[in-house]
Amino acid sequence: MRSRIDQKTFTILKKIDMSYAEQHIQKDKMMDDSWPLLKSKLIYSKPDGKYFMQISTQDNLERNSTKSDQKWMVCEEKQAGQLLGGKVTALTPFVLIEDRQKQVKPLVDSRVMEYELVGIELQSDHSMLIISSSDLLIFLRYIEHSPKLVEGGDRFF
Repeated sequence: MRSRIDQKTFTILKKIDMSYAEQHIQKDKMMDDSWPLLKSKLIYSKPDGKYFMQISTQDNLERNSTKSDQKWMVCEEKQAGQLLGGKVTALTPFVLIEDRQKQVKPLVDSRVMEYELVGIELQSDHSMLIISSSDLLIFLRYIEHSPKLVEGGDRFF
C-alpha cells in the first residue's frame, strides 16, 4: 500500500504529464543501477531559523554535506515528520509535498544535472521512482519549492 506522500507524488506526476518509472527493488541493490540514487538531508540554520534540504547523489552528499555545528543542525527523519506533519520513512524531495507553509528551501547539487535519469526512494518499502533530473526541478517548482542549484564543492553552505 502506498503512503500518502507517494500517492500525492504520483497524482502530481500524472497531472503535469511527467514521464517516470516505478521500480521495486531491494534497498541494498539500489546502488547497482546505471542512474544515481538521490539522497537528501534536512538542515536547520540556527542563526536565521530557516530550513534547507540538501539534495545530491549518495556519494556526494556523504562527502560534501553540512554537519551539525554551532550554526547548523542536521534534522533526523522524526524531526522532518514533525515539521512536515506526517510520518517520513525516506527523506527525499517528494516529502516537500507536505511542506504547505513553504518552510524548506531545496538546494540541489548541480552535479545531479549531469545525469539524464535519477532514482528517488519512495516512502513505500523497496520502491524507487526513476525520473529525469530536469523533471525533478520541474516537479519542485510545481509544488512551489523552487530549487536553488548549488555548486557541489566542499560544502553546500
